[in-house]
Amino acid sequence: MMEHEAGAEVVDAEVVEESHLPAAIQPRPAARPVVDRHTILYPGQGLPTEADQPTYTERDLYVSEQTAERLENQSAPKNTSANYRSKRDKFAAWCAGEGRVARPCTTATYVEYVAHLIELGRSPNAINAAMSAIRTWMPEDQKPGTKQDRGMLNEYKKTWAKRTAVRKAPPITERFQHGH
Repeated sequence: MMEHEAGAEVVDAEVVEESHLPAAIQPRPAARPVVDRHTILYPGQGLPTEADQPTYTERDLYVSEQTAERLENQSAPKNTSANYRSKRDKFAAWCAGEGRVARPCTTATYVEYVAHLIELGRSPNAINAAMSAIRTWMPEDQKPGTKQDRGMLNEYKKTWAKRTAVRKAPPITERFQHGH
């Protein structure tokens, strides 16, 4: 009789040839995470996977002849170019100071910069112009997402409007005239 360690489990088993074993059930491969420059994860949020993604068809990629024509015939006025260059330079300097890549930037960097401009108290129009300058500076297939920054800017516009509202003076009444 063999002695066993306390708490050890004794298993009764027999040797079986491999050819007589049932087919092993292969675990399904885990869906691959889908993460790119546009991914913004909140604390505690799981990685998105391929199973969560839509399946695009050619219909999602093509534009009409009229749209293609409009896209080809657009040009920016000269003063817009200088203004955009200034805004892009400020963004690039901010990115350098933050240790972030300016071009092409990630959506998280883009959103963080919009939040930075809001913190500085810039006007919603100035922030909008900066956002446009930065997005148009990015390579066509690497533009940052705009959903989050638009939401932040819309919330900011509500408080901005209250903060900058023109306040009317109370009307002058007879009681206040002539020092009475």
